[in-house]
Amino acid sequence: MTSNIIRVGYDIDGTLANFIKGWTDQASQIFPSIDQMLDDKELEEYDLHKKYGGKRANAVWQAIQRRSFFYETLSPFKEAVESTRKTINKENVEPHYITARQHGTIKNYFGQLNRHEEKREKKRIRRHTTNWLGEYGLWGQVHMETDKAKKATDLALDFYIDNNSEHILDVQRKTSTRSYLLDKKYNRSADVRERVESVKEFNEKVTTLADKL
Repeated sequence: MTSNIIRVGYDIDGTLANFIKGWTDQASQIFPSIDQMLDDKELEEYDLHKKYGGKRANAVWQAIQRRSFFYETLSPFKEAVESTRKTINKENVEPHYITARQHGTIKNYFGQLNRHEEKREKKRIRRHTTNWLGEYGLWGQVHMETDKAKKATDLALDFYIDNNSEHILDVQRKTSTRSYLLDKKYNRSADVRERVESVKEFNEKVTTLADKL
């Protein structure tokens, strides 16, 4: 912590934004047999390629690419967003949003793009991410990064939350950041040091410290 400023990192998909609902809404338009998910908390498998098969998943991602505004139309987890907005509006809290969208989406779902197409896709994903955050009153810096431990170190984060157990384990091994895994059925087998039931619970930890400074 520097100059009494608390630097807090938030993952987006599965933490603040309901990625699974947006994806399955799109999938159900192509494959009516796919159930639409209202929430991902009790989802046993978060890897959509494993859950629905590679051919189906790729078809959905191709439709999402044509739709272009996918990330901007995701539903928020209401309580998570509301508690985050209150937390980051404290004068001694500095928010950061760290997401692998820009890299993971292109690499895993859009295939090999030429340099011009890749640059265009990255700009589009970043723009829609920033617009989504702004729509819900979430100000702060956006970081497109797959190595979240490195970014936590670079930003000197005091707190970080993510629904991906691999990211949290990496942050816990390599940094001094107080990192918390957001509890979901698909990550309960992960042996992490700290987990929280909700983003609200995480934000309460942040505000408790902020109010003491």
